[in-house]
Amino acid sequence: MPRKSLKEKQFTVKFQMGGYKVRVVITNDVWASRNHRNRAIGRKVQNSTGYALCSIVDGKGLSYLFLPEKCEHEIAAHEAVHAIYHMYDWLGIEEDDSEVFAYQLEYLLRGIFRRL
Repeated sequence: MPRKSLKEKQFTVKFQMGGYKVRVVITNDVWASRNHRNRAIGRKVQNSTGYALCSIVDGKGLSYLFLPEKCEHEIAAHEAVHAIYHMYDWLGIEEDDSEVFAYQLEYLLRGIFRRL
């Protein structure tokens, strides 16, 4: 059986907060796209719904979100929450006002959906 061709659209959402970045990969094959980046990200997979996933790059202010081409808003929001928590961990933020968290989430989701 022939393998399907991997199709991706990639962009980065940059936060002013600590210079954190979230690379978003919109793809027709979430796992193939993630596995294609094992060298850059590492083999450990965090926060996988099986349909989409969030991975962090250890020691860097960088997360990857892998989302399917026709991603529901709920799935993107779920994975975006993981990315925001990774950003907070990387910056050493233990607690934060829920309103600040909501603004960070809104910023990330706006960055994703305006490019879809």
